[in-house]
Amino acid sequence: MNMLKEANLIYRMGINKKRKIYLLEQNAIDCSSEMDAQDQNMRPEICNNQSEGLRKTKDYLRKLKTLL
Repeated sequence: MNMLKEANLIYRMGINKKRKIYLLEQNAIDCSSEMDAQDQNMRPEICNNQSEGLRKTKDYLRKLKTLL
């Protein structure tokens, strides 16, 4: 699963800010879980993709929370 694309998709959705925040928080949890699983499987290239998705998700969350 590409979490960076998922974060971008959620951020661009035409839904209210509270729903976006909820979905982005869920995406952040998914990213963290995937990163933990990949650490156990020793697949650093996948972990890097997940960390980029997590970083972007947190950026979007910060933006949206300041607008509330």
